[in-house]
Amino acid sequence: MNYEKRKRDYTIESDKNVAITLLQQIPACLYNHDRNLMLEVAYDDSSEDTIVISTNYFRELVYNLEHIVHHMALIRSALMKYLQ
Repeated sequence: MNYEKRKRDYTIESDKNVAITLLQQIPACLYNHDRNLMLEVAYDDSSEDTIVISTNYFRELVYNLEHIVHHMALIRSALMKYLQ
């Protein structure tokens, strides 16, 4: 799995109904069984080299939930500046 190379659906950013539908599907995915995964990452923009790291479904789920909190904080900060 490589987050940078994942297929992106940009309609989630431009179509509110698509975003709502996808958000409604999230709870069903939270109860998947844990499984081992291999995460491919690249930390050097000037190289094609990648590092493969052992991880698992639950670990990646926790990371994504924590990342959501980060994005919500950024949104809140932007809104606070806008509302002042």
